[in-house]
Amino acid sequence: MNSEDAPDDLELIRRSKRGERAAFGQLVRRYQKRIYALCFRLGGSHDIADDLTQEAFIKAYEAIESFDENYPFYSWISRIATNNAINFIKRQKRQVGGEEGETILNTQPTTGSGSNPETAISQKEIAARFQAAIDNLAEEFRVVFVLRMHEELSYEEIAARLKLNPGTVMSRLHRARQKLVEELKDLLEK
Repeated sequence: MNSEDAPDDLELIRRSKRGERAAFGQLVRRYQKRIYALCFRLGGSHDIADDLTQEAFIKAYEAIESFDENYPFYSWISRIATNNAINFIKRQKRQVGGEEGETILNTQPTTGSGSNPETAISQKEIAARFQAAIDNLAEEFRVVFVLRMHEELSYEEIAARLKLNPGTVMSRLHRARQKLVEELKDLLEK
């Protein structure tokens, strides 16, 4: 099936609402990688991202009847995933005896075919340091940073999603950037 024959999201949503599981499965396949990437950035590890992604799609499937067809499916599913991640982070903070900030970093370097192994290792180390710095941000800064920089949402969209005013979003994003620069200043000086 080529992309011209592929049903659009609205058609798949309507079929899902009628109980067609295969239609919802197509939505999952269409958006799974993007939702996983969002969950990875918010959760900090592959295992957590897998769990949060699966949970987001399960919740979406269970609530598909309430989906407002006037809005994009990705916005809805990414909001569910973001809320799951925020709730997960809050639960982690409340757990006693957990290793705070523990993450599994398995970042693949983004190198060209002609790069040498030393450059690949260096880029992988930089990517791991950057992800660790994001993971170390306080929840309110990390969520805003990820939604703005990785999901490319506007300040207004972030404010609406998190039920904040846009000024608070701008302030948190500024603070997140300051903290990242501070933590990574040794890399920035090279």
